[in-house]
Amino acid sequence: MKIKTDFITNSSTVNFIISCPIEVTKNDLNTSAGHVIENFEVFTKMEELIRYTQADDCDWITKVRGPYRYWNLQKDWYVMCKQIILDGDIAYHMAVNNNYWDEMDRMENLFRNKGGSILLREHD
Repeated sequence: MKIKTDFITNSSTVNFIISCPIEVTKNDLNTSAGHVIENFEVFTKMEELIRYTQADDCDWITKVRGPYRYWNLQKDWYVMCKQIILDGDIAYHMAVNNNYWDEMDRMENLFRNKGGSILLREHD
């Protein structure tokens, strides 16, 4: 019988898609621990969203058709972010460490206080 003695973690992330009319920076979130936010992406234009989603350049074809692969976002998350941008707001994709519930609540409240909406809160 073998016993695993290495460090084992059960932490996962919570993914957020957020719509906000006002730009929020990672510094604005002012988290107490540096590893709370695992990913923080801001999309103000379709070109930024397409480039991030397909990890490639955004040429005129992808501007018209949309990305041909969804490496950095799931397709339904892409659709949500696209609609946010088309509505004139700023789209955010955040991945937050699941072990910091108080920090997540504070971040959600910050976005809400700036007129934002949490459109997706999904656990990995």
